[in-house]
Amino acid sequence: MRFVPPALMAIIAAGFFRLFLTRYWFYRDCIEAAASSCITPDGVNLIQGGALWIVPCAIFALLALLMLRHRR
Repeated sequence: MRFVPPALMAIIAAGFFRLFLTRYWFYRDCIEAAASSCITPDGVNLIQGGALWIVPCAIFALLALLMLRHRR
């Protein structure tokens, strides 16, 4: 039960990292070439704002590490 909060934070961080990958990283070349947005083969419009998903990812990952370190 001690590791539930850090694990939960790590899962949330992983979710935000997945959003970052699918909404920005894989299509970064297309987004930069279009200078504003890019349409995926699925018809989803991606913008450079997708890069901001890494911020909550980093925050939750840091919280998970701090909580895990504090518990030891």
